[in-house]
Amino acid sequence: MKILALFLLTVLTLNTNAKIWRVNNNPGLKADFLTLADAHTGASPGDTIYLEPSIQCYAGFTWGKPLVLIGTGYFLAENGITESNHLTANVCGDITFNPGCEGSQMMGISMWSHTAVIKSSDLVLKRNQIRNISIPRQSGVRLTNLIIVQNYVKAIYGGVYGGTNFYVDDLIFSNNIVVSELSFSYTIYNDDCPCYDQALTGKIYNNVFLGTVFLESCEFRNNIFYKSDLPTNILLLSDYNVVEENIFARVLPWSDTLNYQISNTNLDNVNMTTLFAGGASPDGQWQINPSSTNPLKEICGAFAGQEPYVISGIPRIPVIYYLDVPYTTTRSAGLNISVKARSTEY
Repeated sequence: MKILALFLLTVLTLNTNAKIWRVNNNPGLKADFLTLADAHTGASPGDTIYLEPSIQCYAGFTWGKPLVLIGTGYFLAENGITESNHLTANVCGDITFNPGCEGSQMMGISMWSHTAVIKSSDLVLKRNQIRNISIPRQSGVRLTNLIIVQNYVKAIYGGVYGGTNFYVDDLIFSNNIVVSELSFSYTIYNDDCPCYDQALTGKIYNNVFLGTVFLESCEFRNNIFYKSDLPTNILLLSDYNVVEENIFARVLPWSDTLNYQISNTNLDNVNMTTLFAGGASPDGQWQINPSSTNPLKEICGAFAGQEPYVISGIPRIPVIYYLDVPYTTTRSAGLNISVKARSTEY
């Protein structure tokens, strides 16, 4: 908690004299910058960059200073978020978070065809639509204070191969919808044991996992595991894992006869068809069905917990979704404009 408080204080300090920049690459429209790379170069630490909707993609970039990047969200047409303009701010390239960008935040960005590569500590990725989140091994590096919340993600992973003596401490991964997989293989061989030390620790809370999960040495609480054939490795090596108050489609072993130890606070063999609300919304369908009788329905899933998932990843800023301006007027009649805006609670 002290680390998080210090992180937030650092962000607030950086924002004292911060400036807001606009990025828009629509033909004929004027903005501060046309590309994210140019905006990154021109911005000062602590500045905020608004990425505006466009008919064209924005190229990716390498992030190397503390900034805030805010987009428009995703699934806008599918969820009826806007009444006129359904364009999103799509990034068609990887975004790499390099050392130097500590204290940065990214929210409301759509990059469903590309990867966010994390090589820095002290980051917040919030309310984004991201195909892949990669945390690659780096020799002799210890990453801390990575906060990944309220995202719609296909996969998040870190590989077996790469640099040695690499650690990730206190990862917070909560209230995300993960379509394909969560997979980390970080272990360090300890000659003193001899044994393998777990090189990633974190809190995995209130997510919906639609695919596979391969991870050890973390706390799993209030998640929903959709696959009926889910690999049960998260239940192995229970000295490293805490698995409590989760909902599983799979029938789980409830004893330690096969090196499993799982709390009876979890629920298994749950019918996912009746648990979820369903519907046409790509992300809204994973809300809990109000008529579900599951005893954990109030505390499990992406839409529960302290930071519930927000439909379409709308940032917590006012969004104008309707604007009606007359083409002509007279001096006596004045100019009557109709504006509708919304913001999110969380």
